[in-house]
Amino acid sequence: SLEKCNTKEEFTKWVKDFEVEEVVIEEKLDGASLDVKYENGLLVQLATRGNGELGSNVTHHADTIADLPRKIDHKGRINIRGEVVINISDFQAINEELPDEDKAKNPRNLASGTLNSDTPMPERKLRFIACSVIGLGNDEEMKDISFLVKNKFKPTKSLITVTNTDTELIEFVEYIRKGYIDGERA
Repeated sequence: SLEKCNTKEEFTKWVKDFEVEEVVIEEKLDGASLDVKYENGLLVQLATRGNGELGSNVTHHADTIADLPRKIDHKGRINIRGEVVINISDFQAINEELPDEDKAKNPRNLASGTLNSDTPMPERKLRFIACSVIGLGNDEEMKDISFLVKNKFKPTKSLITVTNTDTELIEFVEYIRKGYIDGERA
């Protein structure tokens, strides 16, 4: 969390304190964590994070989550971790239709509650945003992102740069922030 930088000045100082050749910045999503398991290219299980150790099997929601490929190009076992989100604009429209006692406080709560229900609800417009790959056998962020894109996942908005100039990084942070303001992301 960038050591909780809250201003451009704090962010600029944080960037200048690093002496690295490559910087990776990804947007932070506030959704419901989901682990997607594939075996020989086929989706076999969706699981929530639950209490951090034991989550729920929510595979019955697979057909109602957008941007979640049922088949990928991979032999063996692999896990894709990410967030199930509801866009802010969709959340507002959905919440408006709910009775007062069922209204959610935020998109994350609505996404989580929907995943934990026994009945799939396609009208809730759940989306999967991929964040990481477990089992690919590499430790390079670019290879993970390339794998996700090649297999039709929607990864988090990311910036990978070979420079760590504060101007370029701040521009990217502002680009992500604008998406939240415009209601693109949850």
